[in-house]
Amino acid sequence: MKICVIGGGNIGTAMSACFSQNGHDVTIYTAKCNEFCGEIEAIGIESEKSFIARIAVTDDLSVATKDVDMICITYPSFMMKDIFEDLRGLMNPDVIVGVIPGTGGVEFLKNILSEQIIFGLDRVPCIARLKQYGKSVYYSMKKSIRIAALTSGQTERICDIFGDALGVKCIALKNYLTVTFTPSNPILHTARTYTMFSNYKEGILYDRNFLFYKEWNDSASEVLLAMDNELQQICSALSKMDLSDVIPIYEHYESQTVQQLTAKLGSIASLAKITSPMKEVQSGFIPDFSSRYFTEDVPYGLTILKGFAQIAGVKTPFMDKVLRWNGERLGEKYIDNDGNILLNSRCIIPQKFGINSVSAIYDLYNC
Repeated sequence: MKICVIGGGNIGTAMSACFSQNGHDVTIYTAKCNEFCGEIEAIGIESEKSFIARIAVTDDLSVATKDVDMICITYPSFMMKDIFEDLRGLMNPDVIVGVIPGTGGVEFLKNILSEQIIFGLDRVPCIARLKQYGKSVYYSMKKSIRIAALTSGQTERICDIFGDALGVKCIALKNYLTVTFTPSNPILHTARTYTMFSNYKEGILYDRNFLFYKEWNDSASEVLLAMDNELQQICSALSKMDLSDVIPIYEHYESQTVQQLTAKLGSIASLAKITSPMKEVQSGFIPDFSSRYFTEDVPYGLTILKGFAQIAGVKTPFMDKVLRWNGERLGEKYIDNDGNILLNSRCIIPQKFGINSVSAIYDLYNC
């Protein structure tokens, strides 16, 4: 199979290497193609075993997508609309387009690529971090991944194609809203950053960059579980949709208490070296509010969940608290004083795409 991977970052590089290792013809589309040499060393995080994968690289999208069977987009959510528009007209209708992960409001953009079958993963398929850009990457593939297609009836077929290509078990989800509601970065990252930096003021310096997961604490677990409970309330309010695949945090991490969740997140070996969104300044470290933990996980993540909550009539005091704090840090206002989502905010919410009622939600996701 001929595959184009859009994005040469952590996940794009690791996926490309694995596709190539499994015998597929892979091209990475990236603006930094001059930093690639045609070979990628992929190194197992736990095993430290490695392999060399041959890939093609280009900064010409028409070349990258020529005669491909599948395109996998690993761009951040704020770039998704632009890349969809750039792809329009470059492919025949048989090409399937995957977004990794498929959160961030992908479904609101499907009309741009109306002829394509679009699918999304609920989470990234592997933990990955670059050792050297364009040359080597550490990775740890997950045991299974979950997929939903935006085109009715195509999910099972996509699972077979993508799973075979990447060499991983794929589980078909019942609907795409399950991908959007997956309790991952929009509440996982924001719970941690909120509790880590809630007392930060200009002039405060930290003596080091904290380990994001390894030093996870009970305060972050409490906020995470509270927001996850609000998310489950939204699922319950949308009673005509089967959202049973939106697995609660305590179940996903096999942790029944705050303390157990803290211990679990702090013990995951593949996440142990991940640092926090901080930057070094003279004499110490400060939060990096330009990080995707803030600029993506909030306006392309948590605000989407809040938008659905408002449509479904679900109160979300913990999400509101985190949204207000992030808005203050970023010079934005996501909700008003009563907790209502604001249409004039620079964020993605279903209301901006004409989804203003529960029936409209059902229409979008049951197509």
